[in-house]
Formats: sequence, C-alpha cells, structure tokens
Amino acid sequence: MPDDARSIISGSQSQGWIIQIRLKQHPEMARLNPSSINTIRMITFLTHPHSIKTDVEPVLLDFAGVRAGRAGSCSDNLSNGGFMIEVDHEAGYLKRGRYAPEHGGAFVDEHPDSKFPFVGFQIPYWEEAIELCFRTAMALPSVRSVGWDVAITDDGPLIIEGNCPWAPRLPQGYGTGFLNPERRARLEDAGATLPAPHLPP
Repeated sequence: MPDDARSIISGSQSQGWIIQIRLKQHPEMARLNPSSINTIRMITFLTHPHSIKTDVEPVLLDFAGVRAGRAGSCSDNLSNGGFMIEVDHEAGYLKRGRYAPEHGGAFVDEHPDSKFPFVGFQIPYWEEAIELCFRTAMALPSVRSVGWDVAITDDGPLIIEGNCPWAPRLPQGYGTGFLNPERRARLEDAGATLPAPHLPP
C-alpha cells in the first residue's frame, strides 16, 4: 500500500472538512419530533423558463410534505422508519401522514411515538418558505423541477439541499397517482412535455 494511502487511512492527513452551524428547529416543528430536524420536501416546477410570457406564474409549488423523524432518531428520512405528512399548499397546514411502502404504507393522523395529533397543524413561516424556494428555483433555470428540503428555524426557513431525483412516489402515495388528470393539466399548461396518459396497445 502506498505511504500516502496509509496516512489517509490512519487519519494523519486531513482530507478537508465542511463545518456547518448546527440548526435548531422552530419549537413548533419540534413538537412533531424533537430529536430530528423535521424538514419539508417542497417540489417546485419552473414554467416556461426560456419564454418571455408574463401571464403565467414563473414557478409552481407542485407538492409539499413534512418528514417527521421517529423518537430518538437524529434523521427524518423515510428509510429510518419515518413517514411523510402532506401539506395543504394554500394555507400551510398539515393533512394526513403516510409511511413509506417499505414500512407498510399505512396512513396516520398522529405521530406514532409522541401521539401528537398533527392534522391541522400550522407550519411556521409557510409563506416565507414558499418564497425562498421560488427564488432559489428561479436562480437555477437549467433545472426545471427540484425537491427542496427546508428546515424551519426561529429566524425563518433555511434550505438544507435541493434534490433533482425527488422521489415521485411521495406525491403519488397521497392521491390517484402522480400524473393524475389535475396534475397533468397543470404541468402541461406550464409547458411540460409529458408521456401519453395510457400505455400503447
């Protein structure tokens, strides 16, 4: 083994570090689960990014859902036994939750550990979270659809990351499929080219 490889493995040679400030989520969001940062997955879609049209909104909020961690977990990922709670787009309050398929796919109306009844719960800084995602989406016009993971702090929303493969199964699990007639019409009106609604014979 080369000497430089040995030094890396032994830890004697730094490979660089990324140091981030530890986030403290808003107390209202901590009611869902205090041991994890419970993020909002907000899926945006740019409408006609290369057009000069002014009669359409430049960005659509296509879906939003809160991921709540389980008791004692430091992560809100669905793979850790978590679940996602659908968000009402207009008002920013929580609707029903649902486990990922690998965890049974059952609907829930309260946190399974804390028993906190989240249906109707209002997300703090909801309008500010939408504005932040829309502004960031428009700064990246080459990527038309992004799933933003947003944390809510005492000082407002912060974007943790943006995801291009943002798991369409999430919005699909709360309705009649992802490309239902309503979403298909909305996206096509926004300039999206979508596959045919039916399989060929």
